[in-house]
Amino acid sequence: MDIPIDKALSDLELLLHGWNYDVSLKIFRTPFVADTTPEEYIRASLGKGTVIGGLQDVDAAELAAEVETSLRYCGDQGHGPKQEAIRSPRFDDLVRVVLQHLEEECQRSSAIFRFWLKEGHPFYPVFWDFAYLVVATGSVEVFIGSSSD
Repeated sequence: MDIPIDKALSDLELLLHGWNYDVSLKIFRTPFVADTTPEEYIRASLGKGTVIGGLQDVDAAELAAEVETSLRYCGDQGHGPKQEAIRSPRFDDLVRVVLQHLEEECQRSSAIFRFWLKEGHPFYPVFWDFAYLVVATGSVEVFIGSSSD
């Protein structure tokens, strides 16, 4: 399946919209600059008012597991995606595109970080959220996702 990652993320947001449930997914890209700290990359991507609550090294498997678990979140009787949406072949295809993109970026990376924000989150996380920084020579990506009501 040859879907650009930004289109896959946008399509997932629409597909996962459900009862008291809204998903936000975005990749922020910034150029690689030698001797830049992870915090500087995050602020360059999300804005100078961003306050980082914590940062930790992770590996590609941890990143992929958390992203997939979040995207496949079922909700409950009061909130969540439509069950037919998360059981659809289209959903599986889109998740596959996201995981493939992340795998490729992580293979090229020199560092992968999970981080969380005290202030400046671009979304409104309620049920789940994740935030990752993937640093590779030539490109840097901040990948953030969350769900809200």
